[in-house]
Parts: sequence; structure tokens; C-alpha cells
Amino acid sequence: MEPYNPVDQLTTLLGPMPTHPWGALIPQVILWSFRRFCLVKLVESYDTPLTEQLWNDYLELIHLHAPKGLESATSSWMTPENMEYVYSPLEEYNRFFIEFLDCVDIALQGDNVDIEDTITSFLDYDIKDIIRNWLGERYAPFLIFPMNDDDDEFTDEKFTALIAALIQFSKENISREDVVKDTIDSIVDSVEASYVPEPVVEPVPEPVPEAVPEPVVEPVPQPVPEPVPTTIKEAIVRRKTLRIQHRISRGKTRRTHTRA
Repeated sequence: MEPYNPVDQLTTLLGPMPTHPWGALIPQVILWSFRRFCLVKLVESYDTPLTEQLWNDYLELIHLHAPKGLESATSSWMTPENMEYVYSPLEEYNRFFIEFLDCVDIALQGDNVDIEDTITSFLDYDIKDIIRNWLGERYAPFLIFPMNDDDDEFTDEKFTALIAALIQFSKENISREDVVKDTIDSIVDSVEASYVPEPVVEPVPEPVPEAVPEPVVEPVPQPVPEPVPTTIKEAIVRRKTLRIQHRISRGKTRRTHTRA
């Protein structure tokens, strides 16, 4: 039996270099949402298999796990017209994700180091290189998948850059047959429709209280919060640690009950 190879599978799913901005953007949103799903579920629980926490369809996956700034992408980007530019049917992405999660569960349940290395390398490193190479130089301006582990938000600056790239692409290619259906306005409007800017809240001046001597209170040391994992490898290590701690705690409880 050949070893599991998600790199080749994703490369096949993405296909050749995109021919349209939607063909470049939509797969990235889906893949970004899937990676966030994996990270969240690995952190949330230490004993529930990921395959028991699946979404109903890819729209729900994106709706629940899209990064901040792209929450509305399901309604404004995932239209049947835009989907025509995606190389592989989205059902194929769904099958790929489920097979991948099967391997994640195997690695976690059986402590399979080889499979664990494969999935962590894929989601932490390989997927970034695959997407970058797939877009090539021509579609590099449409790279939205995060290249840094702590970059997990689609910011105002990124939206501005994406809109500028879409306008430039439309100006350069509006006469081509494969994009003639799209005008500059229609492409930009679809992207802008998915963007909800942060509300600007004017600060309200607070009344200046009268000076009252405060009692001297010794500061109470606060526990240092555990850092939130930003990589799949960190999340898996944390999950395994919690599972071991739970087993130890459960074992101590059983011994206490036996003595009683």
C-alpha cells in the first residue's frame, strides 16, 4: 500500500494555473476554511474524532470557518457562475477533506508518527507552496491564502489590494473571450459585497471622578494564559498532552474510588 500523499491529490484538484480570478480565489477560500476547521477542532477537543465533527456541505464549512473578513464570501463569491471557473468540482474537495481527516484521526488514535508528519507538513508548509506555485506569476496578485502562521484575518489592506488587482486584471483582459462576460464593476462588486468594514466607534468622554484614596491591595498573581496554537503541529501536541493528562486524572480518580 502506497503512503498517503495529500500533496499530489491537492495538486491534481487545483489543476493547471487558473484562467480567471474566481478560479484562483474560490479554492483558496475553501482550503483556508478547511485548515481553520482542523486547527479549531484539534484545539477544542482532545478525544472526539474530527470525522465526527463534519460540516454538511462546503458552504457550511466556509460559513463556520472562514477567516475574519471573509465571512460573507459564501453568499457573494460562491455563485454558480463563479464556480464555473474552478477546475475541479467542489464535491471533489469535500472527498479530499474527508479522506484527509480520516488520516488525522488515525494518526491521533494510533500515534502514527509517519502519518502525523505527513498531515502537519501538509497543512503547515506544503499547502502554501502548492498554492503559490499553482497561481504562478500571472495570478500571484490573487494570493489570499496566509503564508504566515499568525496571519489569520483578511484585513482592510488585503481587500484594498485585492480590489486593485481585480480592476487591473479586468482592464488588461476584458477583450478575452473567457472573461468577456465580466465587467470591471461586476467583479469588484462581488468582492466588495463580501467585505464588512469594522465599525468606527467614537470614544465617549468619561466623567472625571473625584479623587478618592484607594486602599492598598497586594496584587494577586494572575495565571499566564496558555498560548493558542497557530500551527497544526502545535495543536496536535496540545491535544495529545490534554489526552494524556485526562487519562492520568481518570486513573487517579479510579484508584481513589477503589480505596474507598
